[in-house]
Amino acid sequence: MQVTIDLGSAETEKDIHALLKESLSFPDYYGYNLDALYDVLLDPHEYWDISFTNCRHLWETKALYMEELKATFMDAIVEGSCLRTEWYA
Repeated sequence: MQVTIDLGSAETEKDIHALLKESLSFPDYYGYNLDALYDVLLDPHEYWDISFTNCRHLWETKALYMEELKATFMDAIVEGSCLRTEWYA
């Protein structure tokens, strides 16, 4: 499944997780944090080809969190999650 997640409206970490939950149909119990994200990414799911757009403001204002977010996706890929990501300003 190809998914584009527009992060242009996100201002907080919770906003980012809300967009992830909605766009990728995460379960209701999703915990809105990086540990919960990692767990959900490792759950069985169809292949996700995810493009993140309008990220520049978050890289400027929340650089450390964005690095951690990207690392969480990369760690899940290394562990065998069926996904690919691209990040666009």
